[in-house]
Amino acid sequence: MTTKLETIYSMYYLELTDLESVCDTIEALSGKVTGLSRLVDSLNASDQIRREEVLSILKSALTEAKVSIPNLISVRRIVAQHYARQIVEGYLSPYEGARKIWWELWTDCRELDELSAFAGLASEYEDDSSEAHRTEYEHDIIEEARALVIEGLKGGSNLNND
Repeated sequence: MTTKLETIYSMYYLELTDLESVCDTIEALSGKVTGLSRLVDSLNASDQIRREEVLSILKSALTEAKVSIPNLISVRRIVAQHYARQIVEGYLSPYEGARKIWWELWTDCRELDELSAFAGLASEYEDDSSEAHRTEYEHDIIEEARALVIEGLKGGSNLNND
């Protein structure tokens, strides 16, 4: 299972989230991961912390939590699983989530074959104005998202995703 720490690191690494979201996440996790207190201290001490500093501290926190630092492919996969979870839980519409996976993750990294279905379904959704067909595409996107979430749960992790 992917942890929130891995997810926020991955999203920040790909510049898909802002520092405020990072801060909210680390505040919630600071009791579970001691390395995050250094990031909180750095953020409180400076109005202009550099992106590289935040990534470095997040890497240290991952290491301290005994979680491997994800490579670029893994970062994209982690974010895709995050979006998939949001689709399944209803925080993102199926089309919106599939489009994010397609444009933010798969377009620049086509070796992630498991994401190609999202690109295809989102593209079909855009091209077909039939409400009945769009409903089918949405259903198929949700099924793909469920499969991706299940795959992520099989990955294992040291931290709880709460």
